[in-house]
Amino acid sequence: MSVDTDFILGMGKAKGKVTILLDISKVLCANDLDAVVVSTADHVHAVATAAALKTGRHVYCEKPLTHTVSEARI
Repeated sequence: MSVDTDFILGMGKAKGKVTILLDISKVLCANDLDAVVVSTADHVHAVATAAALKTGRHVYCEKPLTHTVSEARI
């Protein structure tokens, strides 16, 4: 499945001051972000959310947050 970058960039412009980063490593390095929305394939939710939380940011993640109990505990 490919990312519809035109749609994502259009939504960012329509909503005002929104930074759209399609690479989690860029999200983790950005200093001007207060929160992260994890909207990826299900199998990436836990990894991306845990990484963003470790940087001290607020995180909103689509469900399911995890697939296993051990992922949820991390």
